[in-house]
Amino acid sequence: MIERGRVDAGGESLYYEVEGDGPALVLVHGWTLNCRMWDEQRSAFSADHRVICYDRRGFGRSSGQPDTVRDVDDLVALLDRLDVPRATILGMSQGGWTAMYFALDHPDRTDALILQGSILPGLNLPFTGADRVPSDRYAEAARASGMDAMRALWIAHPFYAVARTRPDVERRLRDMVQSYSGDDLSRIKVPPLGGGRDAVGRLAELQMPALILVGDSDVPYVKVVAAALAYGIPHAKTIVLPGCDHLANMEAPEIYNQAVLQFLDDARLAQRQQPANH
Repeated sequence: MIERGRVDAGGESLYYEVEGDGPALVLVHGWTLNCRMWDEQRSAFSADHRVICYDRRGFGRSSGQPDTVRDVDDLVALLDRLDVPRATILGMSQGGWTAMYFALDHPDRTDALILQGSILPGLNLPFTGADRVPSDRYAEAARASGMDAMRALWIAHPFYAVARTRPDVERRLRDMVQSYSGDDLSRIKVPPLGGGRDAVGRLAELQMPALILVGDSDVPYVKVVAAALAYGIPHAKTIVLPGCDHLANMEAPEIYNQAVLQFLDDARLAQRQQPANH
């Protein structure tokens, strides 16, 4: 049974869905998307976990303007509302920043960290190649030709090369992007987001179990970032998902779900085996 509701977060209303019982697992979506991207994960993970999906501020059915500076506080408000003291946080792409900053700011509330196709704020490698996210171009398209033009450009990004070959995945992607308002395009900068906070210099603080997920066909910059995250996070494990790019969880849900569930099982086993005074 799926519990649906809303929580007030800094004056905005966040939509959430909860399914299952057990250790809490929060799924955080990427830019222009919403919690519907996790449909296959929620149903698979809820057999053994309390799965929490939500629409970030300004996306999907949540109110307000997208604001990466507020994302961590919003997630805290959601977990407090649901009486969740600790959780595993799984973030995809821009949602990976929310997950990473939450784990840095609230390590006592983070059981484990999973980053899928994430970008790394503060990385001394500008995201300027052909695979970059040209937010200025998207903003101009929205101003000059309307949001449908912007959405068409975004769906044509190399991030979604594999998704565009899968009719069902592409349809779901288009449906989600259609609900994106574009309210943040006038001020979004990629990078930096999250208020320009540096995460590179703090990766060693992420002492919890960590999993880095990346599709083997994701764009070059994301692959570089995945390697940097795996290098900098002390206990990180990397899994490269075959036949996938940026929407790996939607493109190969069975492989993706198996990888996440195995990681969670291994993390729980390792925790049980730790000495009591560890």
